[in-house]
Amino acid sequence: MPLFTDNDVVTAADMLALDSEVAAVAKAANIPLEGSTGIIRQAWQECADALQSATQAYGGSLYGAWPGVMASGYDGGFGSSRQRLPVSGIVASSPYGNRDSPLKRWMTYRSLALLYRDASARKTNDRYQTKFATYENESARVWRALFSQGLPRVFLPLECPGAVHGYGAGVWSTGNLSLVSTGSAAQFNALVAITWVDQSGGYVSPVNKGNAESGPSAILPMEILASNVLSVSIAGLIPPNNQAQFPRGIADGPVITKNATGWNVYVGNQSDPAGVMYLQNSTPVAIGTTTYQLSGSPATSGYQLLPGQVADRNEAFQRVAQRG
Repeated sequence: MPLFTDNDVVTAADMLALDSEVAAVAKAANIPLEGSTGIIRQAWQECADALQSATQAYGGSLYGAWPGVMASGYDGGFGSSRQRLPVSGIVASSPYGNRDSPLKRWMTYRSLALLYRDASARKTNDRYQTKFATYENESARVWRALFSQGLPRVFLPLECPGAVHGYGAGVWSTGNLSLVSTGSAAQFNALVAITWVDQSGGYVSPVNKGNAESGPSAILPMEILASNVLSVSIAGLIPPNNQAQFPRGIADGPVITKNATGWNVYVGNQSDPAGVMYLQNSTPVAIGTTTYQLSGSPATSGYQLLPGQVADRNEAFQRVAQRG
């Protein structure tokens, strides 16, 4: 399943499904919904803060866990607090088909609340104030459902290629796709995505993934011209590597991930209403091989693209008040 850090989780279409006025209000108030400056990205950040606050471990001194702290003279008797799980290990989607997870529904309502809060401030519209209050209440209601069910967690996460909120994940874009003029393949309007796999951490084959294949990268459209084949590159992407952790101090605790040892290529047909995408390579492309070229027309049957890793457990939120 897609991880919390793979992307923004919520899309403008998700907001529109709950409120038919979203597009019109955003346009009238000149409020971007998606992208780095959009309301959805702001909601993601707020939700990330809330999740980290709700998963704080019991307080305590860093002394003992890190003797150098006392030696440096910075302990001072103060307690410490750190997250029990990193947000990179949170599963964002539901394991059931055609159903949003409580996490995603909560984030969608937060996005709607922020939209109408912003719109009311710009337009001084009482109706926007009312809708802001409505979605604030809905967000709180779904948060209670999420809190009672627990947070789906992967013990060893493998973020997708080009993860939007991954540290140093690199960029996956149409620049990673190209055509090679060869053969006599027919024209094909394709959808293309790739995944990381960890063959040393559980991935054996397309039917035995061992919870070691990431969710898909962003799905990109690509017109494959007649007598051309698709070439896919991972240049500009940085595969997850547990031996090269992103910088974290001891305050936040360790983050352990899977290591990407290879990658898979999936292609679908833009005209397929189901949006099914099929594996193109028989075995994972080695991580040191930066380009994979199809031998002909894309395969339109076989192993299908799946959402990614499934949760190992539902992490209970802390329900106690810590003593001073």
